[in-house]
Amino acid sequence: MTEFLASRNWSGPCLSLLKCIRSLDPEKPAILHIRHTERAVLTQEDLHSPSSYSAAAAKLVSTDVGRQAAFDFGASLPTNREYTLFHTPVARTIETAECICQGIRSSGGKAVVAGRMADSSVLDQKARSELSRRRQLRYGIGAFPDGGAINWIAGLNPTNMQKPSQEFSQEIARINMNNLRNAPSNALHVYVSHDTYVLTLMFHWFALLPDPQNVQFLGGFLMQLNTDGLQVWFRDKSRLCEYPYWWPTQR
Repeated sequence: MTEFLASRNWSGPCLSLLKCIRSLDPEKPAILHIRHTERAVLTQEDLHSPSSYSAAAAKLVSTDVGRQAAFDFGASLPTNREYTLFHTPVARTIETAECICQGIRSSGGKAVVAGRMADSSVLDQKARSELSRRRQLRYGIGAFPDGGAINWIAGLNPTNMQKPSQEFSQEIARINMNNLRNAPSNALHVYVSHDTYVLTLMFHWFALLPDPQNVQFLGGFLMQLNTDGLQVWFRDKSRLCEYPYWWPTQR
């Protein structure tokens, strides 16, 4: 089912995730955090003014290729899991979650799109958008392949515009744990967000430095909770990480 997906030049990390899912403990629920699928790109003209940038950003939806790739990703997931998908409010993450869900169901699996993730990092969307526009004007489109995660983690973003990255990471951990509270043992919760979010969680949860190569489209990390730590898979790697001291206690 992955022939089309494998033809994409960005598909290496997500194909590795599909392999890693086969290594999960079948008796425990799991969590998957991934970036959305392939989307349209900005142009230099889009950066000319706040209004043109906002209009262009609203059109950064999934490409036809991206939607097919997300469907194939879902169709390639094991059918012995019950999948619940969450997404951010952004159109491309909604489209990705819906396409993955359709792919899972096409293979006979059980899946539902539960809706929006219960937390957002952005407190002032207008200010966040303008900061992003000005950075890209200054440094060039594509100058931040991590989506700005390093700037956020480093504390360069004003806290009245965007929550501190650790505060956000702690809140997402609480939400993830609460969602697992009544989940069946074969549950796999899929959170579709952005490279910035995924890299930030990897840093604060697992002490993994932000590496944009780890989070291409549909790339991210997979984890299960063990008594002695968090078992984490990303790319072709697996490691046992100690729980952060602040990790929610119910596990």
